[in-house]
Amino acid sequence: MSQNSRGIPDGMVEHSAFDLQSAHRTLQNKGQRKKQKEAKRLERLRKKRAKELKRQRRKNGGNTDATTDGIDANSPSNAPSTAPFAAPSAMPSSKPSLGPSVSPTTAPSVSLSSSPTLSIEPSSKPSFTPSYKPSGMPSLSPSTLPTSKPSDVPSRRPSAYPSLLPSMSPTYYPSAKPSMKPTGSPSVSSYPTLLPSDTPTLVPTEPLICGGLSRTERNEIVEATLLDFFPSGLHENATNWIVYEDDLDLCANDTFLEQRYILATLYFDTNGASWIKGSSGGRKWLSQKSECKWYDVECSDDGFVKSINLESNNMDGTIPYEIESLHSLQELNLEFNKLSGPFPLLPSSMLELKLNNNKLSGVLPEKWPPNMSLLQINHNKLSGSINSLSLVTTFRVLVLHRNEFNGTVGVHFGDLETYFSLHKNNLEGSIPEDVCLLRDGFTPKLSHLSADCLTDPTPPKVSCPSILFEDVPCCTECHN
Repeated sequence: MSQNSRGIPDGMVEHSAFDLQSAHRTLQNKGQRKKQKEAKRLERLRKKRAKELKRQRRKNGGNTDATTDGIDANSPSNAPSTAPFAAPSAMPSSKPSLGPSVSPTTAPSVSLSSSPTLSIEPSSKPSFTPSYKPSGMPSLSPSTLPTSKPSDVPSRRPSAYPSLLPSMSPTYYPSAKPSMKPTGSPSVSSYPTLLPSDTPTLVPTEPLICGGLSRTERNEIVEATLLDFFPSGLHENATNWIVYEDDLDLCANDTFLEQRYILATLYFDTNGASWIKGSSGGRKWLSQKSECKWYDVECSDDGFVKSINLESNNMDGTIPYEIESLHSLQELNLEFNKLSGPFPLLPSSMLELKLNNNKLSGVLPEKWPPNMSLLQINHNKLSGSINSLSLVTTFRVLVLHRNEFNGTVGVHFGDLETYFSLHKNNLEGSIPEDVCLLRDGFTPKLSHLSADCLTDPTPPKVSCPSILFEDVPCCTECHN
């Protein structure tokens, strides 16, 4: 629907104008009929009066100069009439009449009347002073002065000047000029004001984020999404950081939300504030930068974490179980720290793991990444069997010494190369023959093989068979 220059729909304006014109024509028709009726009555009175004048002239001997009852119709009277005359005066009187005339005068009165006239038709021009009571019909033109009291209902069109008093209910359209006085309560607008207000607002306008959400809505949805990732429970500090403190303000549908949360759990669970590297500086952890730019974090071309190297970093605490959900992580190096707790579950993408020289305890997991090639977990307090390692056929390096492993050694450990250490444990049995075969030849694949194979005391805890066709044990180092 089109609107005029004041922002009022044209249909409303045309409808309102039509109603006014129709009412005005009705009043005009009624006034004309009344005038015609009054004119006929006056004509009858005039003829009757003319007859009376003829009789008086005949009675007075035909003196046409005599006045009728001392009244001259061509001159104004010195005092107002006490009763209405049949016809209007030819000239205006100097004083107002005490009662209204039967028909209107041809010229306005010189003095104002003591009381307002009662007109059946609205005036064509606005009055100079406001009415004390509302009229039955609206004025054709707006008044030049504001009313002294507010109207009971709002105007459909804005006034040319602001009201002196606030209206009881809001207007449908904005006024052309600002109000002279402030309202009792603030306005509620869908859009910001063009000019600043005189006094500051009590609460700042909250910008919408994440596709039209308020901050509260975004926070609730992000936390719910994290709980979908980890239904067993959320890390309190990491959750609070992601939801309320992280300047990056990731949305719930962000591809890297889960990854960023997991690195935050690693930071908080290993006392990140006391780290030697990564707790400050341009590449510190928990900065507003992408996690791929944090200290010793390496990502793939598509932005997923593939390597974390935080060796010798004064890490104290436990490795969070959420590490298993870093689905692109291939290398994790946390050696030479003070980490404790159980051995972590690993993502299936893991290739190399270095957790040596820590305080880890408990048993090894039953399930390992299928393509793992390096496991370096020496110098911990791990216990139990090592047979689950035989399920991985891709191991090249196994460094297991100086733990508390127990059980027998008699299973296959893959196509080992370079290094295999078992000494300083509580293992028994014999080194598998296929492992000893890796030591055979002038250029053996396996350059280092160590076990608790010393013959003193006799017999050794772990025996090392001789290399084929040679009377030489296949172990390169024997310990007790």
